[in-house]
Amino acid sequence: MTLLLDTPLLLWAIYQPARIPENWVAKLVVRSNPVFFSTASIWEIAIKSSHERPDLIHDAERTLQLARQTSSS
Repeated sequence: MTLLLDTPLLLWAIYQPARIPENWVAKLVVRSNPVFFSTASIWEIAIKSSHERPDLIHDAERTLQLARQTSSS
């Protein structure tokens, strides 16, 4: 099953894995399930963080770097 992470799930997977719902954890741990994220998620993070939103404190570049590292391992 191919998985496409939305922005909250992408952020949780990188920064707060304990927040991922159990049904998604079960899907994410299956090595044969390719996991993708959208460039739109990185744009969303960049835009919201540039507006200094208190609910989004993550740096888009760092998030992208970590997402790429995670997806390649």
